[in-house]
Amino acid sequence: MKEYLVLKNVSKSVNGNYILKNIDLIINKGEIIGIVGLNGSGKTTLLKCILNFVKFEGKIYVNNKQNNFLVNTGFLIENPNLYLNISGKKNISFWLNFFSDIDINYVNELCSLFNLNLSKKVKKYSLGMKQKLGLILALINKPELLLLDEPTNGLDIKNIINLRNILLNLNGTTILISSHDINELSKICDRLILINNGEIVRIIKKCDFPIYREKKLVEILECKYV
Repeated sequence: MKEYLVLKNVSKSVNGNYILKNIDLIINKGEIIGIVGLNGSGKTTLLKCILNFVKFEGKIYVNNKQNNFLVNTGFLIENPNLYLNISGKKNISFWLNFFSDIDINYVNELCSLFNLNLSKKVKKYSLGMKQKLGLILALINKPELLLLDEPTNGLDIKNIINLRNILLNLNGTTILISSHDINELSKICDRLILINNGEIVRIIKKCDFPIYREKKLVEILECKYV
């Protein structure tokens, strides 16, 4: 398999305190990777480093290139970045201006799958509706690299299943998902990356998922054993 995303000795500190410590990671093209950790373990910071949203130590390569992370990239980090005083439809129209070649039928299909009221102003959206719009914007260009931070937050079971099916059908897209929903991650991921105190403590392959029940994962993340 072709290496697509490579992290070499990536660290991030704030006021001398390290949030990430010496992260080395190789992710192949088309892999779906789950990032699992307790609150404050560094999951979101890792995604922000990959997107070049924050300064960091070390090197990150996307498709053998440095500092070019937003090309052909989709992302939803923390809360969706939306314009609240306009409709969902206008948010989508604004986002489309950033891309030269968009499959409108695909965009319409995403909107239909998530069953989102696009005529309503976003400030009147519920948490789940904002999350669905954020996901549509992240997926809108069929990105080569997709980074999702707690993507099922606020979604009902129907839309969680819809999202799962969409991700599984993104052929060739390399996907990183930070989530506490280990059960959902186990249904779509090729590997799980376990992070504790800013360090990778274990990488679990799909074939080994059944061995690591939820309790065992928690024990590893709490460093009761590694």
